Parts: sequence; C-alpha cells; structure tokens
Amino acid sequence: MCSSAQILIKYGIDSMASSGIMQDIFSFDGLKLLFFNKVVLLSGFLYVFSVLLYILAMTRANISFLSPLGGGLIFVLTAIIASVFLQEKISILGWFGIIITLLGIIITIIAYVPSE
Repeated sequence: MCSSAQILIKYGIDSMASSGIMQDIFSFDGLKLLFFNKVVLLSGFLYVFSVLLYILAMTRANISFLSPLGGGLIFVLTAIIASVFLQEKISILGWFGIIITLLGIIITIIAYVPSE
C-alpha cells in the first residue's frame, strides 16, 4: 500500500509539473490544486490505509519483526514499481541494495519462525 501511495503521489506531482501547474506550489492556489488532485488524494488515502494496516499488524506481531520487514519491503517494492511504471532506472548498486535488503528480510523471517 505504502509503495503504491508513493508511486501515485510521484505520478500526480509529475503530471502537474509537466503542465506547469507546480510553478508556485506554496501559494494558496498551488496547494489547493495539489490537495484536490485526484491522484494525490488517492495516494493520501492509500497512505492512511497502510498506516491502519500497520497498526493492526503491530497488535499481532513484535515491532522488532515488523519494522525491518515493512521498511525493507517498502524500499524494494517502491524501487521496482517506480522502475516499471515511472521508467526510473535502478543502478547496479541499487539492485545490489535490493538484493541485500531481500536477504535481510528473509533472515528476519527465518529468525522469527518458531523452532520445533
């Protein structure tokens, strides 16, 4: 959810910038256009929903498990989704970071699986 929200807000802001609307973003009119942009609004709802899901998850699992898992997955998913939908390039070093992050997520999951 959070990764989708980040991609949508970037898409919404980029579409506004390409039309010249974002020149005076910190004016009242610029902020009004930003906050009433449908894509930006949708991303805000996705952020709120992802926080609610995270709060629900915290009632059922340790924060020491959820934080690295959630943070790592957000990083990985956001980078990959941005690469696919926004045509952002991921460098070799970026891919290396993604692989290391995925390995960290796997290790975290293995560490929390109860042993028999």
